Amino acid sequence: MPDFYNYNSLFKYINNQLKFSIQEVGKLIKKEVENYIQTNLYDAYTPEHYIRTMEYLRCITVSKVNSNPKGYVVEIYFDTSKIIPNFTDTLYNQHMSMSGIPINEYLPLWLEEGTSARNGNLFPRKGIEAMKNEANIINNMGFHVNKLKDYLKSKGIFCESK
Repeated sequence: MPDFYNYNSLFKYINNQLKFSIQEVGKLIKKEVENYIQTNLYDAYTPEHYIRTMEYLRCITVSKVNSNPKGYVVEIYFDTSKIIPNFTDTLYNQHMSMSGIPINEYLPLWLEEGTSARNGNLFPRKGIEAMKNEANIINNMGFHVNKLKDYLKSKGIFCESK
């Protein structure tokens, strides 16, 4: 840990380490969500009517650290711009309706919450609730708090929690 000659340099160091640590915890949480999706969606069955692109898994994104009135925050979200609609030579298009309308913006919602057979949906399914389940697990275990404390401790900043 560097030497500090005034409060401003100490405050700047702690803030920089806090931002870095929050970003790293966000990456760990992203990995947990990816593992959940891999297990509960991709490993759960093999589709017969289409080829997976894995873009749903790859669209999980961690924002940069931002500040708000309560402190620093990082968001883990589905970036639907990473899910690319494609025409194919088969009966089914990738991330498009059969009439060619892109549906990439809806995929995370449908996979998270599920779909029903109404309106001619050919593939009704139960939602996997990846974000909801992972948020519950992480919050109940205190995963993010413990990992944040570990990162800060590795930088010489010791934290106590109640």
